[in-house]
Amino acid sequence: MHQYLLYWSPVNPITAVTYFLPAYRSHPFIVQYAMRSLESHSVDITFFYVPQIVQTLRYDLLGYVARYIIETAKFSQLFAHQIIWNMKANAYKDEESKIVRSVAINVARYPG
Repeated sequence: MHQYLLYWSPVNPITAVTYFLPAYRSHPFIVQYAMRSLESHSVDITFFYVPQIVQTLRYDLLGYVARYIIETAKFSQLFAHQIIWNMKANAYKDEESKIVRSVAINVARYPG
């Protein structure tokens, strides 16, 4: 059944982002479909889903979301700014900014 995902039409960005949640267990076909769906939309559309995209980094076991963020940020300064701001805003688990969240993008892993 999963092999047919590669032929489905892309879904909207918010639906695509949900496919990175643990319930889908990082299944390769589901993750590829989610990425194809995200990449099918212009940055002007995905820009509005930056908070959700940043949150999916928690479940991005294969590095697809991190790669998407870096590649998209290369040609959209506004997207890059929103990602940076949102990651800083979500850097801590608590209101007092004492418990650090362990979500980060290793830029060295994505050359270019």
